[in-house]
Amino acid sequence: MFATFDYTSLPIIHIYMNNEIENDEDFDRFTNEWILIYSRRQPVNFVFHAEKVGLIPIKYAFKMSSFMKKLKKYSEQYLKKSVIVIDDYSARRLLNLIFFLQPPVADVYVTCKPDLIDTIMENDFKEDGLDWEYIPPGKSMIPFL
Repeated sequence: MFATFDYTSLPIIHIYMNNEIENDEDFDRFTNEWILIYSRRQPVNFVFHAEKVGLIPIKYAFKMSSFMKKLKKYSEQYLKKSVIVIDDYSARRLLNLIFFLQPPVADVYVTCKPDLIDTIMENDFKEDGLDWEYIPPGKSMIPFL
């Protein structure tokens, strides 16, 4: 399984990502769980633990961008903030592509330092820090996506 959702710290949900996506069904399980979280209609924050993510096929960047576009159609966004802990250069480039194609639905903070999770979650930073990049929510600059 590509991702495991940990609900023990609600409203913060920790998502532990494994080495790779095995197939489309594995990716669909990930997005279906996200939709299930939205169906509860409760505000949440995500922490993506992507330190173990390896080489992900580029098609999943496009699938994730498409999924994010669908999320933007919801009348209310229940995701309030995300922290993505990632240290692999290739995975980070793929993440940059995803956010280029489709900006996030909520504030995103990308860091390679897991010890910053609590600091980021407890504050409402709206700019890059020394050890994180801030990615604001927004509309795609590519209108057909």
